[in-house]
Amino acid sequence: MASEYTEKSRLLGDSSNSPEIQISGTVNRHEPINHDQQPVDNRQHTTTFVQTLMHLLKGNIGTGLMGLPFAVGQAGLIVSDDKLSGVFGVCGGVFGGVGWGVSGVGLCRHNASIERVGCVWCRFMQILMHLLKGNIGTGLMGLPFAVGQAGLIIGPLGLLFMAVICVFCMDKLVRCSHYLCRRTQKSSLDYGEVAEEAMRASPFEALRRRATVGSYVVDFFLVLTQTGFCCVYFLYMADNIHQIYFLYYGNAAPSLQLFVLMLSPIVLLYTYIRYLDHLAPFSSAANVLSVIGLAIIFEYMFYYLINEVSPQDIKDLPYATDFKGVCVFFGTAIYAFEGIGTVLPLENKMKNRDKFRSVLFLGMGIACFIYLSMGLLGYLCFGKNLEDTITLNLPDTLLYIMVRVMFVFAIFFTYGIQFYVPVHILWPFFKRRIANERYHDLGEYVFRTFMVLLTMVLAISIPKLALFISLIGAFSSTGLALIFPPLLEELTLSTEGYSSPHSVTRLAINICIIVFGLVGFGAGTYVAVDEIVLSFQPSLPAATLQPATMIP
Repeated sequence: MASEYTEKSRLLGDSSNSPEIQISGTVNRHEPINHDQQPVDNRQHTTTFVQTLMHLLKGNIGTGLMGLPFAVGQAGLIVSDDKLSGVFGVCGGVFGGVGWGVSGVGLCRHNASIERVGCVWCRFMQILMHLLKGNIGTGLMGLPFAVGQAGLIIGPLGLLFMAVICVFCMDKLVRCSHYLCRRTQKSSLDYGEVAEEAMRASPFEALRRRATVGSYVVDFFLVLTQTGFCCVYFLYMADNIHQIYFLYYGNAAPSLQLFVLMLSPIVLLYTYIRYLDHLAPFSSAANVLSVIGLAIIFEYMFYYLINEVSPQDIKDLPYATDFKGVCVFFGTAIYAFEGIGTVLPLENKMKNRDKFRSVLFLGMGIACFIYLSMGLLGYLCFGKNLEDTITLNLPDTLLYIMVRVMFVFAIFFTYGIQFYVPVHILWPFFKRRIANERYHDLGEYVFRTFMVLLTMVLAISIPKLALFISLIGAFSSTGLALIFPPLLEELTLSTEGYSSPHSVTRLAINICIIVFGLVGFGAGTYVAVDEIVLSFQPSLPAATLQPATMIP
């Protein structure tokens, strides 16, 4: 284990004079816990209230926002019993970025590793750029689509409901981290370490003996989510370039898969940048491009809604759709709600950690408002004509073509940051199996090449951007955002018993959240896979590709 940490430190550019963080061993779980005793605070480059708030906002505002109008259209304003299947699926796609948004999860895991092994932190502004761009992904752009899948009423209400649950789970994760830090006398824990220590603190002997499995499970879902992000990034870039090419060459434009193939050599060269601090300039450029692009998109949606959309157009939009639409909505929504992975590292770096919960609730409130605005405005503007992402609905004038180009570059720059996480987790496993150190660098380049080609092949195999987002959100992001936090809280606090009404209420709420997450996981994954299969059958087009009609 020590050699692995040393290698991680070397990979991240550790210097010989960097101070190491001394971490004491774990405390016997049978000994009484001194809650007044505080671990030594060895944190560096702490952040203020406002700085942490800015990190939190950016960590939860991604491209999933753009697909919500379409998701609302799929669910409609009201859901009937026989149509409930459509709404769950779209919801999964929007919040699938919990990652997707788990884009933040990956960076969270990485930053916690830096704290754990005591290597030199990247400069503050570099970390800021990584956190900002690491949480602006394709999920935000897909929220109008997600809202269209759920319906004009179910979509926004579903987003609000999922936002409340996700913030609730974030708060649970922070409180579990505090409790376990006191128990283990560590200054900070990352998501995987919280899972490991929670299993070690449980009253079940089988779980205590296999506590490291908790960390492995979190790493598995993290790698799965981040790799899925990279696949979606391939599709997003290719989709927008394909549309621009189609404007000038019409039917002579190559297929979407060919554009994915054309992008792969450029992406491959970019991923050969091995050190995170070297990616900081690209991250900064991506932030600038994203902010400018989002401002132009919001301006256009307000203009279009006021001047081009009639009250009758809005009245014709479905209030709710069917079960399949809701399932796609669920996956897309959880994909876009990206912030849970950034919570612990941001809390660990804040100067006054007691104020973090205030930052969390305020920041997530603002983030939720932006999500609702993007999803609802996008759906009201384009209704049944919504594409997979909002950028594909922009006019064909020079300004909006440049907006598409800006987002293509922004997503391209973000690919390297998202790609860093699975490589950082998986490569040490393979590196230890290369006996000759002379081949370590060559082996890493070969491994990076394999991972890029894997994401390229997956993107070519499933060239359905909206459905791919929903699949990643429902399958991998649901666990990180909804299932694991309440489960870890119960494992952590189970030794205190359930004699008080508060503990019984907590258990009931956690069970409800876990059941909701499991249902969303199962239904959202099934519907996304089913729709992907149907989309390859010309005679049976996928129902979720267009908003459903209003339920009578």
